[in-house]
Amino acid sequence: MKIAVVIYSYTGNSFSIGQKIVRFLESQNHEAQLIRVNVTDDQPSKTDVQLGDIESVAPFDKVIFGSPVRAFSLAPAMVKYLKQVESLSGKTVSCFVTKQLPFSWTGGTSALKKMISLCAEKGAVIDKTAIINWSNNDRDRMIDDFISKI
Repeated sequence: MKIAVVIYSYTGNSFSIGQKIVRFLESQNHEAQLIRVNVTDDQPSKTDVQLGDIESVAPFDKVIFGSPVRAFSLAPAMVKYLKQVESLSGKTVSCFVTKQLPFSWTGGTSALKKMISLCAEKGAVIDKTAIINWSNNDRDRMIDDFISKI
């Protein structure tokens, strides 16, 4: 299976999970490619971001999207990317978000719902999802659990 792992990451946390996912998929004899969402003017306080080139996900059978939570919502760069990416019709999609704050009300659920909604609007069939709390002592287990399910 040909799988794209599309990641927006500001601090590198989400990107490190994307790298781990690619290594796992390749170990399972899948063709996996890590695609980074490029932002030309990335700053944490910016909500109107400008994206660089958007790489097509059309050649892939499955797509995995990952992004941090920013200000209790899905990061603006991933929102913009998902609005601009071509149709995901017929593709199986998995999604994860990373967040720093430990409390359940700090945006993980709403960010993940937004990501799922944007993917569904593009015709995706939603598969596995996860919220990875970066400050949780069980972070590595959360990551491994998500990866093992995809």
